[in-house]
Amino acid sequence: MLKGYNLMTKIYNKENYLDEEFVEKMSIIQFMKLLDKKDKRIETQIEVYGLEEFLYYTGKEEGIKILKKYFDKGIDYLSNNFAIIKIILEQKISVWNGKPIIKYKNEEYPLTNIFGTSLKQQESEFWTANTNINS
Repeated sequence: MLKGYNLMTKIYNKENYLDEEFVEKMSIIQFMKLLDKKDKRIETQIEVYGLEEFLYYTGKEEGIKILKKYFDKGIDYLSNNFAIIKIILEQKISVWNGKPIIKYKNEEYPLTNIFGTSLKQQESEFWTANTNINS
């Protein structure tokens, strides 16, 4: 697994990775709260759940705006500590008009708006992105 964000489905995670390797499992809300702290002490191997639900319930534009704000706050800490963050998704990422998206409850969410242009497909249910989402 690569340093940075590793987006994968639950099924892919279960089939390919042992969950014991990851010290901390948390919701996307908990992850954003950790990134918001001034004195960050974040484990460098984290599993994060609930991205689709967060985007759905906050609304596409607002959800993306909020995620980018918190992910921006974590760039230096996560990059300097070589963090590996697994983002566990309900559905696999699709490509629509050349851009990766996730679909949830009949809504589509463009992932490059959150993770930047470094988001790359590694396998059918596994994508990676740099912790510096602005690169």
